[in-house]
Amino acid sequence: MKNLYLYIILLLLPLTICEDNFISEKNILILNDKNFDKAIQKYDYLLVLFYLPFNPECKKFLSELEKSYSTLSKENIFLSKIDIGTEKNVTKKFGINEYPRVIFFIKGEKFEYRGSGKSKGIINWVLNKIGKKILKLNTAQEIEKLKKDNDVVLVYYGNNVNDINEFTKASKDNEEYPFAIVENEKLINKYSQKGKVTLYKNSENKIVEIIDIKEQNINDLINIHAISYFMEFDEKAAQIILGQSNTALILYANKKHSSWKGYERLMRFIAIKIKGKLLCVMANIKDKISVKFAEYLGINEYNLPSLVIAETKGYLKKYKMEQEINEINIFKFIKDWEKGNLNVYYKSAKEPTYNKKDNIIEIVGDNFKEHVINNDKDVLVLFYTRNCLNCKLLLPKYEKIAKIIKENNNKIVFCKINMADNEVENEDILSFPFIKLYPGNNKDKNKKSIDYLGDRSIEDLINFIKNNVGNKIIFDNEKKDDKKDKISDL
Repeated sequence: MKNLYLYIILLLLPLTICEDNFISEKNILILNDKNFDKAIQKYDYLLVLFYLPFNPECKKFLSELEKSYSTLSKENIFLSKIDIGTEKNVTKKFGINEYPRVIFFIKGEKFEYRGSGKSKGIINWVLNKIGKKILKLNTAQEIEKLKKDNDVVLVYYGNNVNDINEFTKASKDNEEYPFAIVENEKLINKYSQKGKVTLYKNSENKIVEIIDIKEQNINDLINIHAISYFMEFDEKAAQIILGQSNTALILYANKKHSSWKGYERLMRFIAIKIKGKLLCVMANIKDKISVKFAEYLGINEYNLPSLVIAETKGYLKKYKMEQEINEINIFKFIKDWEKGNLNVYYKSAKEPTYNKKDNIIEIVGDNFKEHVINNDKDVLVLFYTRNCLNCKLLLPKYEKIAKIIKENNNKIVFCKINMADNEVENEDILSFPFIKLYPGNNKDKNKKSIDYLGDRSIEDLINFIKNNVGNKIIFDNEKKDDKKDKISDL
């Protein structure tokens, strides 16, 4: 019966079968644990989106990826996606602990995507990465338009083969910026830049040039002059911090409050003093895009002003300053961060009250260790989020299982934790709902939890618990009928 359902679903979905049996949906290859390595070996250029199908940000990026197909396919660049909620082996192999995440494979070599979430940005980044996006400018109007349309532009004025080769290599290291070449002698003389690489920074009215044309020198030019070390949080700043993995010192406040200008002056001063170490960012808690990022950082309008250091390379790490926000404390905060003396900040909801007779204990980030780690009982934890439909369907079933088992067993604890409001150290849960068992006979510092990967029927869940707990489980025969109620039937 299950195979019949699968067959019907496949008939209804807009899927096509590509060569070598790769399934494609809207021109995007669907990869999994079994065919992932084969795809990397087969395709010289393969862009992979690691995503969760029902996540809004993932859906948005996937839509833009589909739009970029017609342009990128002309360069034999293949686009693909892999569901990190189901394909665990590849997810673990590449250390995927955030989403959406994009990796570009060039003949098997891995490159982290650092472009924007728009189709134009995807196209520009990928073509730059393979050296196919260097523009040839033939008129002054083209030069001025490129400068007007982009905050940062790099132009090489000349036709020396070695210089162009070094310029091209640097373009592959800095995919987010447009690179252009001007070979016309009249234009070169007009701009007085012969044999130079010139960086134009529109927002700061800055023009910087170098004459020793080497890949490293061009990279240094960009690192020093391209990024503004003070900015207000907006979509562009989000791309620089998140898309390009730049660590930032972020001060959240309310722009309508009289203190905003004072904090802004302070952050500009800090930016000048620490130039190059951290980006200094002012974030208005009332802006939609700022609020979204604030949720990740554990900040809301009731705990303002808030100052955090956000490390966005790999899994997001954040460090929160608890002291008063002033010049002396900020410099000390940065120094402690540089020395590695700060503890990672994990957000936590307010600890709820609960009755000891409850079948399930609602826990939060701050008391996770107390309830889950620091006891000798077996602990089953349901990780869920508020707006997850599957979580809502599972919760009453989880309650039923807890009731079945707890009636005759006092050496097992059932917990649940809302991961929209809480974070737990060393627990990077990517899909919800997710269930883990922490055996009572393995409660040391290096203890390992056991992931439940079954089909979530009540019968299978009970068998999972029975086979993995450290303390013996006793069942009442009268509960057998409840075990047949399958969650998967929903």
